[in-house]
Amino acid sequence: MNFLEPKPKWWRSSIWPQIYDMDSAREAAKVSAYAAFFCAGITALFAVLSIAGVNLISYISMWSLLDAVIFLGFGIGTKKMSRVCSVLLLAFYVLEKIASLVEGHFQNPLIWLLFIALFTSGVRGCFAYHQFSQHPETEPVL
Repeated sequence: MNFLEPKPKWWRSSIWPQIYDMDSAREAAKVSAYAAFFCAGITALFAVLSIAGVNLISYISMWSLLDAVIFLGFGIGTKKMSRVCSVLLLAFYVLEKIASLVEGHFQNPLIWLLFIALFTSGVRGCFAYHQFSQHPETEPVL
């Protein structure tokens, strides 16, 4: 990045980072993995509270612990640069939100879009990382 160019806002560079080498690709995937860890932690917290009898969110139950484990597993795979895990993380999140809508549970769409963008950046990062590792002289097609 040229020093005369304006520096992107921190949220823009975190949510939709520019990917231009292996390090920036790894960073994009890492941010996506941290978002998955956040989802896993919050889901597990509310599931444990639900088990304890404190139902803050009506549709979260002990079965939500399974969701937390899935988010955790896909997050670990994404952090290790697994293309499969990054795609499954994005697909799992989108399918979970669609199922939530079908069941009639309203959630803030801005939060959905934020996490979809974060998980999509993870997909971009993982695919670009593998493209750079196989052909370091090429530009990513992202």
